[in-house]
Order: sequence, then C-alpha cells, then structure tokens
Amino acid sequence: ASKRDLSSLVGNFEKVAVWELVECLGSWELVNDSICLTCEAWSSKSSHPSAPRKLCPSEDGRTELDKLVYSGSLRLSYTMRDGRCLELEKK
Repeated sequence: ASKRDLSSLVGNFEKVAVWELVECLGSWELVNDSICLTCEAWSSKSSHPSAPRKLCPSEDGRTELDKLVYSGSLRLSYTMRDGRCLELEKK
C-alpha cells in the first residue's frame, strides 16, 4: 500500500487514525498466593506524536512515573480468584 501525503492534514488529526501505546517492562515473582509485577521501564509511543494524546501523561506525570519506576515502587499484585482468573489486589 502506498503512503498518503499527510502534509495537508497538519494540525487536523480528526481525519487521521492515531494510535497510542504505553508499555511497561519489568519482572515478576510469586509472593505467597499472589503474582507481583514490578515495572522496571516504561515508554509511550504514537503514530503521530504531535497529535493530541490521551494515554501519555503530562510532564509532571512522566516525572512521577520515572521516580516510581526507578525506585522499584511501581508494583502490581494479583491474586487468583475462583481458581481461574487473576484479580488486582487493592492496597
């Protein structure tokens, strides 16, 4: 498929499909009957970085996330429910 010339749509993202992705990478461990996920790195990407974004945090939010990630404090803990699905623990 050929790429369309998007120069005529600069600043007008309502006519262009924009995708976003926020991902976390890290490690996991079993703690008692729970699975604990620790985020060790994160990133945010978009097909059109200058388009208004919904998933990307603000500059202050990015700073806060970076602090949590690099201190090892961003952790999610899941427990088994009904023997079939994982449920996020509230702490």
